[in-house]
Amino acid sequence: MKKAIFSSTMTMLVVGALAYGQPSRSDGTPAPRLQDDERSSVPAHVPMVDVGLPYPAEQPPAPITISTLPYGPRAHATTVESPTAGRAIRRLSDDEVIPSKPQPIPQGSGEGTAGGIMGGCMGCLGGHDHDHEKVIQGDECCEGGCGCGQFAWIDGQWLHWRVKGSQQPPLLNLIAQAPCSCGNVDAVTIDGGGTRNMGWFDGARFTAGMWLCDCWGVETSYMVLASKTIQNSFTSNGGFLLGIPFIDNKGQENNAIIMCPQQQGSFRSESTTRLWGVEANVFHSGCDCKCWGCNWLLGFRYLQLDESLDILNKAHVWAVGCGMPVGTDIALADDFATRNHFFGPQIGTRCDWNICRCISLNAGAKVAIGAVDEYIRIQGTNTCTCTGNNTVTPGGFFAQPTNIGSYHHTDFCVVPECRVGLDWAITCRIHANIGYSFLYMSEVVRPGDQIDRHVNISQLAGGALVGAANPHFDRQTTDFFAHGLDVGLEFRF
Repeated sequence: MKKAIFSSTMTMLVVGALAYGQPSRSDGTPAPRLQDDERSSVPAHVPMVDVGLPYPAEQPPAPITISTLPYGPRAHATTVESPTAGRAIRRLSDDEVIPSKPQPIPQGSGEGTAGGIMGGCMGCLGGHDHDHEKVIQGDECCEGGCGCGQFAWIDGQWLHWRVKGSQQPPLLNLIAQAPCSCGNVDAVTIDGGGTRNMGWFDGARFTAGMWLCDCWGVETSYMVLASKTIQNSFTSNGGFLLGIPFIDNKGQENNAIIMCPQQQGSFRSESTTRLWGVEANVFHSGCDCKCWGCNWLLGFRYLQLDESLDILNKAHVWAVGCGMPVGTDIALADDFATRNHFFGPQIGTRCDWNICRCISLNAGAKVAIGAVDEYIRIQGTNTCTCTGNNTVTPGGFFAQPTNIGSYHHTDFCVVPECRVGLDWAITCRIHANIGYSFLYMSEVVRPGDQIDRHVNISQLAGGALVGAANPHFDRQTTDFFAHGLDVGLEFRF
């Protein structure tokens, strides 16, 4: 009897000891025990859960280095020893969940790229929560790997640019004293005779793009500077003389008096400029590592520059002594218009560098090489209303039958453009940006350059040509540039 009781007692002790040393899963089944050689391979960052089991007094705890498990919904249950005296630490079971910690997005993937392609906080955006926006982790900036992801973006920018001023010949002189006729007299140029500054232009640029695969994407962009007109105007009530400066058949500077003391009138010149263009590009992620990355692009570009210069002189004869009947109205109109169509392939690159947690610096350059179609139109009319009769004849003053017409020419042109800017990740899907752009065209035609100041006044008012066929058409070309600031928002999907 005593032997049976002793045997049963020993059996229970052995079973209890084995049960104590063998951890179990949440369903009651025994979990595998770590062997000595397996404990050394446990990651040093595995989080453990204190279950509060006391150690036997005769079995002191052995210290062990522990690291965290990968964050996620699943973890394997295993009990290991803890340096905390009298307590045991176990891993979570399969059906238990460790709260997810935001993980860095690899650089160049998803919302981790700037300017729609490579910007924002590359590699420092938080994990995704289906109910909340992604959160930028300040201590994780510049983390993440290389590569690019699949996403799309839409960017809208307000442009505040200036353009190169256009050259204009002298258009109007204020004359000290002279008879009511042409004469080489002292005069001061009050309109034209230099560069006409068009001031600041407002405009917009819209860009949309998407990744097609891991490292290839497409992008299209449209930009426009709103049409702007600068006007200079002068009026006279007969108290002073106004004249149009020109070069006569003798090659000398002269003035055509358009308003004398017996006339009242006005002068007006208007310059208009409008620039717009579109482009489509295919780009490839060339290099994308940690805090910086670059893309290469290949595409096609179209630009159109429209400009005009309109000159209108009006005079009304109110007194005798000007050689024309009292009540005569005269209007001389000159119209010079140009249009430049550029089209050609382009190549370029764009690079981004993370400055801090959510601000990145980006820079890009591209160059298009192609053809520019140049269109020039010259028109002029002379309208005379005398004794109730209205007569319109071709030719104003600088636009005469000898140069009136439409002209077309195609030439070679190079169009480089560069931009530097800053991108601020407000959220993972909304980025604000500000930058400076410079656009250049190597060859264009502009209206003021097409004016020939050599004028044979025998053609005025429909008269027959006597002498040299002036003015004549001689295409003149120059370059063009536009530059300024841009501010915008970008939405990513």
